[in-house]
Amino acid sequence: MSLPYFKTASELNAVGKPDNFHQDFIMEETAHVSPDYTRPTGQIAGRKNLDYFLRNHTINLKFAETTQADLRAHFERTNTPNPRKC
Repeated sequence: MSLPYFKTASELNAVGKPDNFHQDFIMEETAHVSPDYTRPTGQIAGRKNLDYFLRNHTINLKFAETTQADLRAHFERTNTPNPRKC
């Protein structure tokens, strides 16, 4: 299955679902409370935060471009009528 490529935001908006569509997939009955280790600590501030993000983005992008694994198998098809069915 090939995924469509959209050249403009209006093309994507014409077929995309609104953000609140994804709320239906949240399986928690109560509000989520993040564990302490996932909360921002301020240890990476300002420009260093952006540098950290860009460095890891480059690593992840290279992996995605070169891996032989089918990464699509790890994600739900949220823009389909049955996103959890393959």
